[in-house]
Amino acid sequence: MTMFQAVWPINDQTIPFADLVFEAEQDLPAVATRHGATITGPAVFNVVDGRTQPGSQGAEQCVVATAPAITRKRNYGRTAA
Repeated sequence: MTMFQAVWPINDQTIPFADLVFEAEQDLPAVATRHGATITGPAVFNVVDGRTQPGSQGAEQCVVATAPAITRKRNYGRTAA
């Protein structure tokens, strides 16, 4: 099973965890699509130290979502007309 991971920097430390998760949950399908993936199951959300997390954009903390996913099939054999 392939796992997709997305990262959102936390810029306002006063926002409750539930609100951060809600925002990330709403954004996750679009982020996955931009990266060529489709989420296939429930995601797990955590707040982690941004200083050690790739994709944190330098934030002290970030929300990380990890979810099962599939990648889009690519048609490399097709030529442009």
